[in-house]
Amino acid sequence: MDQAELLLQLLGRPIVVPEAVYSTQDEHVENEQLLSEMVRSIRWHERFACDQRRPRDKRDQADRLARRLALVHELVARGDVVVEQLSETELSLFARLTSIEHVAEYNIVAPLGTGEAACIAIAHERSLTSVTDDNDGLRAFGEVSGGGVYERIRRLLVGAADEGHIDRGQANLIHREMVELGFYDRAAPFPAAERD
Repeated sequence: MDQAELLLQLLGRPIVVPEAVYSTQDEHVENEQLLSEMVRSIRWHERFACDQRRPRDKRDQADRLARRLALVHELVARGDVVVEQLSETELSLFARLTSIEHVAEYNIVAPLGTGEAACIAIAHERSLTSVTDDNDGLRAFGEVSGGGVYERIRRLLVGAADEGHIDRGQANLIHREMVELGFYDRAAPFPAAERD
């Protein structure tokens, strides 16, 4: 089972994302600052993968990551990921979460990025599960939602193994692959002694 299918099984279909994270309108956008986070990341990795000045192993890694991220296009096309615009209420919360003037209200020291803020706004207003490993995002979500439902990567992988979707060794392998691609959380879901 691939990771996208695993995530869909764990969270349910469809997964809702705001346009700040992925936009179907980005195909012809040239200005990188106007791109959604996913499309900007895909393009950056594609360029890096073709840059002959970079070490071969880094180019290969960028190519793998670009192809993996580009699966989002297929997920959106088949309806497993639904892209939503923010409502007026969500836009108001989004503006506060991205404003230096309001950070203290959310127990954070710097404004959130646009993707993180949009995800929090949409999860809070629509009572959706927020999926993030961003500590500031989780802190702000807790302040906004008063304890709304959220998931972190490691907890999702532990849950996947506990529910029998994958075994513990597979959970650790998925996590290790993510770390190799830049994921910051280095602690494996399961200690070596507990692996299947």
